[in-house]
Amino acid sequence: KMPLHLLGKKSWNVYNPDNIARVRRDEEQAKAREEE
Repeated sequence: KMPLHLLGKKSWNVYNPDNIARVRRDEEQAKAREEE
């Protein structure tokens, strides 16, 4: 369920803690917008 533009980036590593934190933060922000 990952965006295709992220899958295309070789530098993108879903196991990198910084990236995981960023994804979780983005998901929280998206969820917050949906609930407003």
